[in-house]
Amino acid sequence: MKTIDTAAAGSLEHAAAGSLAHFGPIAGIACSATHIATAGYDNRVILWDRATRQAVAMGLHDHLVNSVAFSPDGQRLVSASSDHTARIWSVPAMQLTAVMSGHADDVDTAVFSPDGKRIATSSHDHTVRTWDAMTGQPLAMMLGHHGDVLALAWDDAGRSLVSSSDDGTVRRWCPDSAVEIERVQLGGAQSDALAVMGDGRLVCGDDTGTIYLVGEKGVLQRQCAHAAGIKFLKADAERQRVLCLSYDGSFSVWQIEHGQRLAEVARICIPGIVWPRSCALAGEHEAVFGTFGSTYASVDLVSGQWQLDPIRRDRSLNAVCAAAGSIWDIGDAGVLRRDGIAVADLGSLCNFLVPGFDTLYAGGQTGMLFDARSARPLHRHASPLNCAAAYRQDGEARLVVGTYTGELLYFAQREGMLVLIDNVRTHENAIKGVAVAHGRVFSCCADGAVALSDAADGRLQQRVPAGHSAIANGCVATADGFASVGRDFKLRLWRRDLQQRCLNTPHRHSIRCIAVSTSGRTLATAGYRGLVALYDRIEDRWLPTLRPSTFGISSIVADPEGEGFIASSYDGATHRIPAPRTVPMPRPAETLA
Repeated sequence: MKTIDTAAAGSLEHAAAGSLAHFGPIAGIACSATHIATAGYDNRVILWDRATRQAVAMGLHDHLVNSVAFSPDGQRLVSASSDHTARIWSVPAMQLTAVMSGHADDVDTAVFSPDGKRIATSSHDHTVRTWDAMTGQPLAMMLGHHGDVLALAWDDAGRSLVSSSDDGTVRRWCPDSAVEIERVQLGGAQSDALAVMGDGRLVCGDDTGTIYLVGEKGVLQRQCAHAAGIKFLKADAERQRVLCLSYDGSFSVWQIEHGQRLAEVARICIPGIVWPRSCALAGEHEAVFGTFGSTYASVDLVSGQWQLDPIRRDRSLNAVCAAAGSIWDIGDAGVLRRDGIAVADLGSLCNFLVPGFDTLYAGGQTGMLFDARSARPLHRHASPLNCAAAYRQDGEARLVVGTYTGELLYFAQREGMLVLIDNVRTHENAIKGVAVAHGRVFSCCADGAVALSDAADGRLQQRVPAGHSAIANGCVATADGFASVGRDFKLRLWRRDLQQRCLNTPHRHSIRCIAVSTSGRTLATAGYRGLVALYDRIEDRWLPTLRPSTFGISSIVADPEGEGFIASSYDGATHRIPAPRTVPMPRPAETLA
């Protein structure tokens, strides 16, 4: 195993690994009277002085950090992580005072009760839990959701907890008895955005871009707010308003009028370096946001002006490919590198890098599809672009792109131009992976579904709603069909008729990506913990695992120079991984499809 490159891209400034700054995207942010805290996909929790914007202290998790929250008095901080724990830190020293262990999957949210005596956490293990905020000892567990619990809030009095899940429900719980006392159905759409107002009313958002006002008698108002999913809601209970963040490139501000109606009062465009996954209020007219950079961004809610000057783009990589005798990579900074040297700047986060027939294609957060080598924009979609695959159909060069809002975009190369020839809504949620072979387009989705479409006309042929039991993150074409991986830790081998064989894997954390070797014999699966597991299809065995990075593998592809693979990781490095042929592990256990 060889690390190919860890250098910064071109002339971009990057925070050194040992400095007090982020080098991976900032997923969570919180604000107290004197400090701002940020949670990063670089495993870091950083505390910033609110007046000077200078970093003052840092804590670490074993895996990426999803969110942070201050205690009511600002003297403590809680962080939630994909290492399956939440942790309590003293402020401003950032000394670790307690670790809350017990969840069986990623902890997405952790929040203090209004009196500061308890902490509530929500997790991808479908549970909500409460803990003693001083000792970290468990108090109660709330069962009932059958999907990931992605948002959580206490009411102002601390008498109830409200949770929102991608099972399409919002539930209110008694934190003492752990009994569900109210349930609201949101029309079946997945929801990971929730705000609780001072009067007990709820504001919820779903993956269709719809915002809901919920009162004692259920949904009071249902309003189409954004062209893409709503990812975060921040309540300003004092002023009866809500900030609504979406992946359509904007956030909106809504006023609650007479407790009965949501009225939009402002809409502000989001710069490409800002990640609309979280925000916090820093006064009546200011909000702070996480970014794909070294520190947070702020915006004036009246003028819409952003303060971005202190931000250096992070070095996290999202995609790698091998083409034209070189290794190419790209990531949050939007900088295309060839063999470690920056050759183009696309200016915004890119999720994929795919060799075409005469170029490289890239796309990402802004919905822009690029000719990566020239940085030339080719097409703009209303929501982020997640994945792509190039193929030939009847001698014509084609490209299929999977979107955050569930469409497959089909392009053809005609007269030297890339032309959109079809836009097909194939999934109900974000498309996470796409592969083309055997005249079919195989796609996998954030809701676990997989589908087959006709590569010629894009027509949906077959869909398996529960192809994976959790988010399906990636797929690849094989000689006899396709293979996919996801958050359920499974490798699924699909025949061309979508009959599957489901294999347990050595992974214990979410599998991010998959690749097949040049010969087709070996499958490589790689995850957020940096683990790479190799499966020999002929011997039907898992080979010894490797861990080239502690920051997680974002992308993996076949190495054209042999049976190995090339991987990119979230710390900005690329790695050449050989395929060992010795000491095979036991045959994989199969589970029911």
